[in-house]
Amino acid sequence: MPDAVALAFQAAAPFGRVSLLASTRGDSTVNFYRDVHRKGLTIIGAHASLTVASSESRPGFWTWRDDAECFMRLLAAGRFQLDPLISTVVDWRTAEALYSRILSGDRDLIGTLIRWV
Repeated sequence: MPDAVALAFQAAAPFGRVSLLASTRGDSTVNFYRDVHRKGLTIIGAHASLTVASSESRPGFWTWRDDAECFMRLLAAGRFQLDPLISTVVDWRTAEALYSRILSGDRDLIGTLIRWV
């Protein structure tokens, strides 16, 4: 959803940080002067392809495993609120219909959980 990039820049507070995670593919129209430079934003881009499991971590460059372990520690410590991101919970027996919705581009599927029990 490349349109979300411009919206994130507009919504960010002065001197805020915008993290672009995963694949924000496609073209987006951004007024860099108004929405980035004038506000003093810091833009951070991150993509899983930049982490190499066989390399060692160093400051600013973690392996995928280190990222995952950090996320799990922060989650366990209550530093993230994931409930607001969950839009849909489905039983595993209806997963095929869920995947059809995903493939059709259903924008109501923000965060989806498949219940396996």
